[in-house]
Amino acid sequence: MLNDDEIRKAYASDEIGIIPFDSTRIQPVSYDLTLSEDIRVARDDVWRIDPGMEVEGNTQHYGQVPSWQTHTTGRTIPPQGRYMKHGEFLLGCTEEVIRLPRHMAARVEGKSSLGRLGIAVHITAGFIDPGFEGQITLEIANLAPWEFVLYPGMPIAQIVFEPVNPPERDYSETGRYQGQRGPTESRYRM
Repeated sequence: MLNDDEIRKAYASDEIGIIPFDSTRIQPVSYDLTLSEDIRVARDDVWRIDPGMEVEGNTQHYGQVPSWQTHTTGRTIPPQGRYMKHGEFLLGCTEEVIRLPRHMAARVEGKSSLGRLGIAVHITAGFIDPGFEGQITLEIANLAPWEFVLYPGMPIAQIVFEPVNPPERDYSETGRYQGQRGPTESRYRM
């Protein structure tokens, strides 16, 4: 895995892409990622998910209202934050767009400071394939017995970069989530 100096050099040489980049977010062996204002919440009219059927359509953008009723997109966490109830699950994403070369994989991990408050930022989807480019969707769950406030721009996760032998085909050739912007629903098909 890359250490702090190697992350700086990989960014400076355009080997890895992080937009926007802030050198103060470099940690000893990771880079801190921040929460985008764009989130998706579970639809309250979906009661069952069958993985034998198409799964898409189980979430909607937070605060989604008809465009004729608002001057904003209605898809964002307000600056004053958004309360997340105990047991609630939602899809968020990083503000940062990440780009990996063919010879680099990455892992997204939660921040221990948030984990100690009962906030999980990925359920099992922490792996990022070589060749990926896009915002990273986060599966955020409040496992604590209290409400928690999410703020746009808050440090939410960290990314660890791992050199690998280049695969025969990278994610730019095989990935269904390549180039994603905003939190992206599951595209699981059994």
